[in-house]
Amino acid sequence: MVAGSHYREGKPEEDVARLAEELEVGLIVIGSREVGRFGSLLATSFSEAVYRRARCAVLVVRGPKA
Repeated sequence: MVAGSHYREGKPEEDVARLAEELEVGLIVIGSREVGRFGSLLATSFSEAVYRRARCAVLVVRGPKA
């Protein structure tokens, strides 16, 4: 069941953190994939960017290796 949806334009990681503040949520749950040893060195992942910007707790759920 979907309780609601929100449309935003811009940088997704900033929008997720901003929306969490607006809705006064206590926890953001976000998925992540294993990118390997060197993949994480080359670029910041979306989940890491949300974690850095959010002012509430962030739970990152990792899926299996591809």
